[in-house]
Amino acid sequence: MFDRAETERQLRESLRVLELALAQAPERWHRPSGEETPPDFWGAAMNLAHLAVYEERIAVPVLEALADGGDGSDAIRPGATADWEEREAAQLSREPVGRILERLRAARERQIAAVRRIPDERFTTPATPHWTRVRDDAPKSPAWVAAKTVQHTWEHGNSVMQIALFFPP
Repeated sequence: MFDRAETERQLRESLRVLELALAQAPERWHRPSGEETPPDFWGAAMNLAHLAVYEERIAVPVLEALADGGDGSDAIRPGATADWEEREAAQLSREPVGRILERLRAARERQIAAVRRIPDERFTTPATPHWTRVRDDAPKSPAWVAAKTVQHTWEHGNSVMQIALFFPP
């Protein structure tokens, strides 16, 4: 079962590990281009931008709605087309990496604040219809939504760590 204190710790720790990977990633791989770039390769900046947009536009609004007693069904307001998230992330990835990281940190703090506001009896209770097609059709709890953020950070943090470890300086 999900524990609130452990969930908050994991939200903080997963971001810290991502920041460590970023600090080790060669700067030329933050926004790579050219022949040595694998097809569809996301540099460190794109991985960070993707996380920032996801957290700002999806995870944060849903958790804040859940903290306010709602189900988050009206919390996500995507752009006019289905590829809004990718477009926003691509645009953000052109910003300085430090600025992207600031936005990601701010979104993460908002998630932690929302997790703290959710009443104990609601924290592990299925409450939002978002992500219902992920493995099952059951509503997801606030704890699940926060754990999804941790998983997502590990996924993209792994990509940045691979850049740090295996890509030439």
